Amino acid sequence: MARRRRRTRAIVGGAIVLLLFAAAATVFALDYNQARTNAHDKQVVADERKAAAGVQFTGVVTAVRATSVTVQLASGGSRRVSFTVATGVQSATSGAVTDVRAAKRALLSMQPGDLYTAREIVVLARNAYFGQPIVRAGFGYVWVREKGGPMSPRIRIANATVDTAVPATIADVKKGSVLLVHARTSTTRPIRYTAVEIVVLPSTSNFR
Repeated sequence: MARRRRRTRAIVGGAIVLLLFAAAATVFALDYNQARTNAHDKQVVADERKAAAGVQFTGVVTAVRATSVTVQLASGGSRRVSFTVATGVQSATSGAVTDVRAAKRALLSMQPGDLYTAREIVVLARNAYFGQPIVRAGFGYVWVREKGGPMSPRIRIANATVDTAVPATIADVKKGSVLLVHARTSTTRPIRYTAVEIVVLPSTSNFR
C-alpha cells in the first residue's frame, strides 16, 4: 500500500513537472512572438517616419521619362526618381550676395579645410526642404540656424558663387542636368523614390 502511494505521488509529481514545463514553454513562446511583433511594429514605424522625412541626394540625369528620371550619383550608383504634379521644381540661376538675406534658406558648400568660408551658396525660399534658415546676413557674412536650434558662427560669403533658386518646371530637367533631389521613399522593397522637390543646379556646381 505504501509503495503504491509513493508510486502514485511520483506519477502525480511528474505530471505536475511536465505541466509546469509546458506552461513555461508556452509563456516563453508567447513572449518571443510578442517581442518579434513589437520589433516588427517598431521597424514599420521607423520606416514610415524615414519615408515621411525623406532623403536628399545630388546627381546627374542620365535618362528622362514621362514620369521619372534616372540620376547618377557621385558614388557610382543610380536612382530612378518618380515625380508627380505635386513635385516642386526650381532652377538655380546666377545671383548676387545681396540675395542672401534673412527669411530665406541657404545651402552652403564650404571651402575645403575651412568650415567658415563658403565657396558656393544656393539661396532658396523659406519653405524649401533644402538648406538651413538664414538668421542674419550682411557685410559679406551670413549666419544660419543649425540643426538643433543654435545659430551658427558667422560664415564668410563675400567671394562665394551665389545662385538663387527660381520657379521652374519638370521640362527644365533634361539629360545631363545636375539635380538636387528631396524624395520620399517607399516603406517596402525594392525602395522607390518619389520627388517632393527638385532643384536644377548649374553644371559647374560644387554640390554635384
